[in-house]
Amino acid sequence: LTLDYYILKALEDALDKDGGRGGGVVLDVETGNILALASRPNFDQNNVFASIDKDDSLWSVPSVAFPPGSIFKIVVAAAALEEGICDGETPYTCTGGITINGIKYSCHPNSGGLGDITIKDAFANSCNDAFIKLAMELGGDKIIEMARRLGLGSPLGIELANESGVLPDKSDYSGAGIGNLAIGQGKMEATPLQIANMISIIANNGVQKNIGLVQGIISQDGEMLKEMRVKGQEIRVINEKTAKELKKWMKSVTEYGTGEKAYSAEVGGTAGKTGTPQVAGDPGASYYGWFGGYFPQDHPQYVIVILSREESNGGDRAAKIFRETAEAIHAYIKRLETIKN
Repeated sequence: LTLDYYILKALEDALDKDGGRGGGVVLDVETGNILALASRPNFDQNNVFASIDKDDSLWSVPSVAFPPGSIFKIVVAAAALEEGICDGETPYTCTGGITINGIKYSCHPNSGGLGDITIKDAFANSCNDAFIKLAMELGGDKIIEMARRLGLGSPLGIELANESGVLPDKSDYSGAGIGNLAIGQGKMEATPLQIANMISIIANNGVQKNIGLVQGIISQDGEMLKEMRVKGQEIRVINEKTAKELKKWMKSVTEYGTGEKAYSAEVGGTAGKTGTPQVAGDPGASYYGWFGGYFPQDHPQYVIVILSREESNGGDRAAKIFRETAEAIHAYIKRLETIKN
Protein backbone atom coordinates (compact mmCIF):
# COMPACT_ATOMS: atom_id res chain seq x y z
CA LEU A 1 0.00 0.00 0.00
CA THR A 2 1.00 3.64 -0.36
CA LEU A 3 0.19 4.26 3.32
CA ASP A 4 3.04 5.64 5.43
CA TYR A 5 3.16 4.29 9.00
CA TYR A 6 4.41 7.49 10.61
CA ILE A 7 2.12 9.82 8.66
CA LEU A 8 -0.82 7.55 9.48
CA LYS A 9 0.22 7.68 13.14
CA ALA A 10 0.36 11.49 12.99
CA LEU A 11 -3.24 11.59 11.75
CA GLU A 12 -4.48 8.99 14.24
CA ASP A 13 -2.75 10.70 17.16
CA ALA A 14 -4.40 14.01 16.28
CA LEU A 15 -7.82 12.34 15.99
CA ASP A 16 -7.31 10.58 19.33
CA LYS A 17 -6.25 13.82 21.01
CA ASP A 18 -9.46 15.47 19.77
CA GLY A 19 -11.45 12.54 21.14
CA GLY A 20 -14.46 13.04 18.89
CA ARG A 21 -16.12 11.36 15.95
CA GLY A 22 -14.62 11.99 12.54
CA GLY A 23 -11.79 11.13 10.22
CA GLY A 24 -9.30 12.31 7.69
CA VAL A 25 -7.02 11.63 4.75
CA VAL A 26 -3.48 12.68 3.79
CA LEU A 27 -2.26 12.80 0.16
CA ASP A 28 1.20 13.30 -1.32
CA VAL A 29 0.82 16.30 -3.65
CA GLU A 30 3.54 15.26 -6.11
CA THR A 31 2.74 11.54 -6.49
CA GLY A 32 -0.96 11.36 -5.64
CA ASN A 33 -0.22 8.58 -3.14
CA ILE A 34 -2.71 8.21 -0.28
CA LEU A 35 -0.44 8.33 2.76
CA ALA A 36 -3.04 8.05 5.51
CA LEU A 37 -6.70 7.16 6.01
CA ALA A 38 -8.19 7.09 9.49
CA SER A 39 -11.44 7.59 11.35
CA ARG A 40 -12.84 7.56 14.86
CA PRO A 41 -14.36 5.82 16.74
CA ASN A 42 -11.93 3.01 15.95
CA PHE A 43 -12.99 -0.55 15.21
CA ASP A 44 -12.03 -3.96 16.48
CA GLN A 45 -9.80 -5.50 13.81
CA ASN A 46 -10.62 -8.96 15.20
CA ASN A 47 -14.36 -8.41 14.85
CA VAL A 48 -14.97 -6.04 11.96
CA PHE A 49 -18.59 -7.07 11.40
CA ALA A 50 -19.51 -6.08 14.95
CA SER A 51 -18.25 -2.58 14.17
CA ILE A 52 -20.24 -2.43 10.94
CA ASP A 53 -23.43 -3.20 12.83
CA LYS A 54 -22.98 -0.34 15.28
CA ASP A 55 -25.26 2.67 14.79
CA ASP A 56 -22.26 4.98 14.70
CA SER A 57 -19.67 2.96 12.82
CA LEU A 58 -17.26 5.48 11.29
CA TRP A 59 -14.22 3.41 10.47
CA SER A 60 -14.66 4.11 6.76
CA VAL A 61 -15.25 7.88 7.05
CA PRO A 62 -12.71 8.93 4.37
CA SER A 63 -14.66 7.04 1.67
CA VAL A 64 -18.17 7.92 2.91
CA ALA A 65 -20.04 10.99 1.66
CA PHE A 66 -21.25 13.86 3.87
CA PRO A 67 -22.60 17.39 3.22
CA PRO A 68 -19.62 19.61 2.31
CA GLY A 69 -20.92 22.97 3.48
CA SER A 70 -18.79 25.98 2.64
CA ILE A 71 -15.82 23.90 1.53
CA PHE A 72 -17.87 23.73 -1.70
CA LYS A 73 -17.18 27.46 -2.17
CA ILE A 74 -13.88 26.30 -3.69
CA VAL A 75 -15.93 24.95 -6.61
CA VAL A 76 -17.94 28.18 -6.98
CA ALA A 77 -14.74 30.24 -6.86
CA ALA A 78 -13.04 28.05 -9.47
CA ALA A 79 -16.03 28.33 -11.83
CA ALA A 80 -16.19 32.11 -11.42
CA LEU A 81 -12.45 32.55 -12.05
CA GLU A 82 -12.56 30.29 -15.12
CA GLU A 83 -15.46 32.34 -16.52
CA GLY A 84 -13.64 35.61 -15.85
CA ILE A 85 -16.49 36.90 -13.68
CA CYS A 86 -14.18 38.07 -10.93
CA ASP A 87 -10.63 38.30 -9.64
CA GLY A 88 -9.40 38.53 -6.09
CA GLU A 89 -10.07 42.27 -5.84
CA THR A 90 -13.63 42.26 -7.19
CA PRO A 91 -15.76 44.17 -4.64
CA TYR A 92 -18.85 42.72 -2.95
CA THR A 93 -21.07 43.93 -0.14
CA CYS A 94 -22.20 41.59 2.64
CA THR A 95 -25.36 42.91 4.32
CA GLY A 96 -25.85 40.01 6.73
CA GLY A 97 -28.22 38.01 4.61
CA ILE A 98 -29.80 37.53 1.21
CA THR A 99 -33.37 36.53 0.32
CA ILE A 100 -34.26 34.52 -2.81
CA ASN A 101 -37.92 33.82 -3.57
CA GLY A 102 -38.81 34.30 0.09
CA ILE A 103 -35.98 32.09 1.41
CA LYS A 104 -33.53 33.92 3.70
CA TYR A 105 -29.86 32.92 3.78
CA SER A 106 -27.97 34.48 6.70
CA CYS A 107 -24.35 35.58 6.80
CA HIS A 108 -22.63 36.87 9.94
CA PRO A 109 -26.03 38.12 11.21
CA ASN A 110 -24.72 39.04 14.68
CA SER A 111 -22.50 41.73 13.20
CA GLY A 112 -24.93 42.84 10.53
CA GLY A 113 -22.74 41.39 7.79
CA LEU A 114 -19.17 41.95 6.70
CA GLY A 115 -19.83 45.15 4.78
CA ASP A 116 -17.75 46.09 1.75
CA ILE A 117 -15.18 43.40 1.01
CA THR A 118 -13.27 41.89 -1.88
CA ILE A 119 -14.24 38.44 -3.13
CA LYS A 120 -10.94 37.03 -1.79
CA ASP A 121 -11.83 38.36 1.67
CA ALA A 122 -15.34 36.95 1.24
CA PHE A 123 -13.74 33.55 0.62
CA ALA A 124 -11.43 33.96 3.62
CA ASN A 125 -14.37 34.76 5.90
CA SER A 126 -16.75 32.28 4.22
CA CYS A 127 -19.26 34.96 3.26
CA ASN A 128 -22.57 33.44 2.16
CA ASP A 129 -23.90 36.72 0.73
CA ALA A 130 -21.07 37.14 -1.76
CA PHE A 131 -20.98 33.52 -2.88
CA ILE A 132 -24.73 33.27 -3.37
CA LYS A 133 -24.58 36.42 -5.51
CA LEU A 134 -21.64 34.91 -7.39
CA ALA A 135 -23.57 31.66 -7.94
CA MET A 136 -26.58 33.56 -9.24
CA GLU A 137 -24.36 35.38 -11.71
CA LEU A 138 -22.71 32.13 -12.83
CA GLY A 139 -25.78 29.93 -12.96
CA GLY A 140 -26.03 26.47 -11.41
CA ASP A 141 -25.11 24.53 -14.55
CA LYS A 142 -21.60 25.99 -14.69
CA ILE A 143 -21.05 25.28 -11.00
CA ILE A 144 -22.12 21.64 -11.37
CA GLU A 145 -19.91 21.29 -14.44
CA MET A 146 -16.94 22.56 -12.42
CA ALA A 147 -17.79 20.23 -9.53
CA ARG A 148 -17.63 17.26 -11.89
CA ARG A 149 -14.34 18.47 -13.37
CA LEU A 150 -12.92 18.62 -9.85
CA GLY A 151 -13.93 15.01 -9.19
CA LEU A 152 -17.16 15.39 -7.24
CA GLY A 153 -20.22 13.28 -8.03
CA SER A 154 -18.36 10.09 -9.01
CA PRO A 155 -16.21 7.53 -7.14
CA LEU A 156 -12.43 7.71 -7.35
CA GLY A 157 -10.48 4.87 -8.96
CA ILE A 158 -8.19 4.15 -6.03
CA GLU A 159 -8.50 0.34 -5.64
CA LEU A 160 -10.82 0.93 -2.66
CA ALA A 161 -14.61 1.07 -2.73
CA ASN A 162 -15.69 4.66 -2.17
CA GLU A 163 -18.95 6.53 -2.53
CA SER A 164 -19.76 8.73 -5.50
CA GLY A 165 -21.31 11.42 -3.35
CA VAL A 166 -24.29 13.47 -4.55
CA LEU A 167 -24.57 16.52 -6.77
CA PRO A 168 -27.98 18.21 -6.99
CA ASP A 169 -30.23 18.03 -10.04
CA LYS A 170 -31.21 21.15 -11.96
CA SER A 171 -34.58 21.19 -10.21
CA ASP A 172 -32.76 21.36 -6.85
CA TYR A 173 -30.73 24.46 -7.68
CA SER A 174 -33.38 26.38 -9.61
CA GLY A 175 -34.87 29.44 -7.95
CA ALA A 176 -34.05 29.69 -4.26
CA GLY A 177 -32.08 26.44 -4.49
CA ILE A 178 -29.13 28.32 -6.00
CA GLY A 179 -28.47 29.56 -2.47
CA ASN A 180 -28.02 26.03 -1.15
CA LEU A 181 -25.77 25.16 -4.07
CA ALA A 182 -23.52 28.16 -3.43
CA ILE A 183 -22.87 27.17 0.19
CA GLY A 184 -22.72 23.38 -0.20
CA GLN A 185 -26.05 22.57 1.41
CA GLY A 186 -29.22 20.82 0.24
CA LYS A 187 -28.97 17.64 -1.80
CA MET A 188 -25.19 17.51 -1.91
CA GLU A 189 -22.60 15.16 -0.44
CA ALA A 190 -18.87 14.56 -0.90
CA THR A 191 -16.30 12.25 0.65
CA PRO A 192 -13.10 13.40 2.37
CA LEU A 193 -11.22 11.54 -0.39
CA GLN A 194 -13.01 13.59 -3.07
CA ILE A 195 -12.28 16.83 -1.22
CA ALA A 196 -8.61 15.81 -0.90
CA ASN A 197 -8.47 15.07 -4.63
CA MET A 198 -10.01 18.49 -5.40
CA ILE A 199 -7.53 20.33 -3.18
CA SER A 200 -4.66 18.32 -4.68
CA ILE A 201 -5.67 19.61 -8.12
CA ILE A 202 -5.36 23.18 -6.86
CA ALA A 203 -2.08 22.46 -5.07
CA ASN A 204 -0.75 21.06 -8.37
CA ASN A 205 -1.68 24.28 -10.21
CA GLY A 206 -4.74 22.80 -11.88
CA VAL A 207 -3.41 19.33 -12.75
CA GLN A 208 -5.04 16.16 -11.46
CA LYS A 209 -2.66 13.44 -10.32
CA ASN A 210 -3.43 9.75 -10.52
CA ILE A 211 -4.23 9.29 -6.84
CA GLY A 212 -4.21 5.77 -5.46
CA LEU A 213 -3.83 3.47 -2.49
CA VAL A 214 -2.31 0.24 -3.82
CA GLN A 215 1.38 0.41 -4.80
CA GLY A 216 1.48 -3.12 -6.14
CA ILE A 217 1.21 -6.83 -5.46
CA ILE A 218 4.24 -8.40 -3.80
CA SER A 219 5.28 -11.93 -2.98
CA GLN A 220 5.91 -13.21 0.53
CA ASP A 221 9.59 -12.52 -0.11
CA GLY A 222 8.90 -8.88 -0.90
CA GLU A 223 9.33 -9.15 -4.66
CA MET A 224 7.10 -6.82 -6.67
CA LEU A 225 4.92 -9.08 -8.81
CA LYS A 226 2.70 -6.40 -10.31
CA GLU A 227 3.01 -2.60 -10.13
CA MET A 228 -0.41 -0.98 -9.69
CA ARG A 229 0.50 2.70 -9.58
CA VAL A 230 0.68 4.05 -13.12
CA LYS A 231 3.05 7.01 -13.17
CA GLY A 232 2.74 10.04 -15.38
CA GLN A 233 -1.06 10.05 -15.70
CA GLU A 234 -1.89 13.72 -15.32
CA ILE A 235 -4.90 15.67 -16.57
CA ARG A 236 -5.25 19.44 -16.63
CA VAL A 237 -8.56 20.22 -14.97
CA ILE A 238 -8.49 23.99 -14.51
CA ASN A 239 -6.36 26.79 -15.88
CA GLU A 240 -3.02 27.33 -14.12
CA LYS A 241 -3.90 30.99 -13.56
CA THR A 242 -7.16 29.96 -11.88
CA ALA A 243 -5.38 27.50 -9.59
CA LYS A 244 -2.72 30.02 -8.58
CA GLU A 245 -5.39 32.60 -7.74
CA LEU A 246 -7.29 30.02 -5.67
CA LYS A 247 -4.09 29.26 -3.76
CA LYS A 248 -3.88 32.94 -2.77
CA TRP A 249 -7.48 32.80 -1.55
CA MET A 250 -6.80 29.62 0.42
CA LYS A 251 -3.79 31.26 2.08
CA SER A 252 -6.05 34.10 3.22
CA VAL A 253 -8.33 31.59 5.00
CA THR A 254 -5.58 30.50 7.40
CA GLU A 255 -3.80 33.85 7.66
CA TYR A 256 -6.78 35.98 8.69
CA GLY A 257 -10.00 34.13 7.92
CA THR A 258 -12.15 31.35 9.34
CA GLY A 259 -9.26 28.84 9.32
CA GLU A 260 -6.74 30.70 11.50
CA LYS A 261 -6.51 27.72 13.89
CA ALA A 262 -5.14 25.65 10.99
CA TYR A 263 -2.21 28.01 10.46
CA SER A 264 1.29 26.92 11.43
CA ALA A 265 4.44 28.89 10.68
CA GLU A 266 6.38 25.83 11.85
CA VAL A 267 5.42 23.87 8.72
CA GLY A 268 6.00 26.73 6.29
CA GLY A 269 2.46 28.07 6.47
CA THR A 270 -0.81 26.41 5.52
CA ALA A 271 -3.69 27.11 3.15
CA GLY A 272 -7.19 25.69 2.87
CA LYS A 273 -10.92 26.14 3.40
CA THR A 274 -13.38 25.58 6.21
CA GLY A 275 -16.85 24.09 5.97
CA THR A 276 -19.66 23.94 8.53
CA PRO A 277 -22.59 22.04 7.00
CA GLN A 278 -25.92 21.73 8.77
CA VAL A 279 -26.83 18.06 9.06
CA ALA A 280 -30.03 16.17 9.80
CA GLY A 281 -30.60 12.84 11.49
CA ASP A 282 -27.57 12.90 13.78
CA PRO A 283 -28.57 13.13 17.47
CA GLY A 284 -24.98 13.99 18.38
CA ALA A 285 -24.60 17.13 16.26
CA SER A 286 -26.57 19.52 14.08
CA TYR A 287 -23.41 20.92 12.46
CA TYR A 288 -20.21 19.18 11.33
CA GLY A 289 -16.83 20.79 10.75
CA TRP A 290 -14.53 20.41 7.71
CA PHE A 291 -11.06 21.68 7.09
CA GLY A 292 -9.25 20.80 3.90
CA GLY A 293 -5.92 22.24 2.86
CA TYR A 294 -2.22 21.76 2.20
CA PHE A 295 1.24 22.70 3.43
CA PRO A 296 3.74 24.28 3.03
CA GLN A 297 2.00 27.34 1.60
CA ASP A 298 4.36 28.16 -1.26
CA HIS A 299 5.50 24.68 -2.26
CA PRO A 300 2.68 22.27 -1.32
CA GLN A 301 3.80 18.76 -0.41
CA TYR A 302 0.87 17.33 1.57
CA VAL A 303 -2.90 17.66 1.36
CA ILE A 304 -4.84 16.98 4.57
CA VAL A 305 -8.63 16.85 4.83
CA ILE A 306 -10.35 16.54 8.20
CA LEU A 307 -14.04 16.01 8.95
CA SER A 308 -15.26 16.39 12.54
CA ARG A 309 -18.70 14.97 13.23
CA GLU A 310 -18.95 16.72 16.56
CA GLU A 311 -21.02 19.85 17.07
CA SER A 312 -18.50 22.36 15.81
CA ASN A 313 -17.47 24.63 12.97
CA GLY A 314 -14.77 23.97 10.42
CA GLY A 315 -12.51 26.63 11.84
CA ASP A 316 -12.43 25.01 15.26
CA ARG A 317 -11.99 21.25 15.85
CA ALA A 318 -11.26 20.25 12.25
CA ALA A 319 -8.77 23.09 11.80
CA LYS A 320 -6.90 22.15 14.99
CA ILE A 321 -6.72 18.47 13.97
CA PHE A 322 -5.35 19.60 10.59
CA ARG A 323 -2.65 21.76 12.22
CA GLU A 324 -1.58 19.08 14.70
CA THR A 325 -1.38 16.48 11.92
CA ALA A 326 0.64 18.84 9.71
CA GLU A 327 3.09 19.66 12.50
CA ALA A 328 3.61 15.98 13.34
CA ILE A 329 4.24 15.15 9.66
CA HIS A 330 6.67 18.08 9.39
CA ALA A 331 8.58 16.84 12.47
CA TYR A 332 8.74 13.34 11.00
CA ILE A 333 10.13 14.62 7.67
CA LYS A 334 12.76 16.70 9.50
CA ARG A 335 13.87 13.60 11.42
CA LEU A 336 14.23 11.69 8.15
CA GLU A 337 16.32 14.48 6.64
CA THR A 338 18.55 14.54 9.73
CA ILE A 339 19.13 10.78 9.47
CA LYS A 340 19.98 11.05 5.75
CA ASN A 341 22.46 13.86 6.39
